[in-house]
Amino acid sequence: MATRFNKQRAAVDLWLKDVAPSPELRKWFAHDAAKWKQFQDRYRKELRERKDAVDLLRQKVKRGRLPWFTRRVMRSTTAPWY
Repeated sequence: MATRFNKQRAAVDLWLKDVAPSPELRKWFAHDAAKWKQFQDRYRKELRERKDAVDLLRQKVKRGRLPWFTRRVMRSTTAPWY
């Protein structure tokens, strides 16, 4: 079961919701392993359209200012900036 975070529960000062896959993409993917490659391609396309948010995340990564759960998620997903 996935743990759901929101900005208040996570107690963060920056919430980069725009770097997450869109609700439409997540719904289409539905954790279907057969769609993984297509999901990666579509997610990367979404990220290219969100350059400002991705650039901000890259800056945070370079400074090492991410909580452990963010680094863990980034290593286990399609994150092209990591």
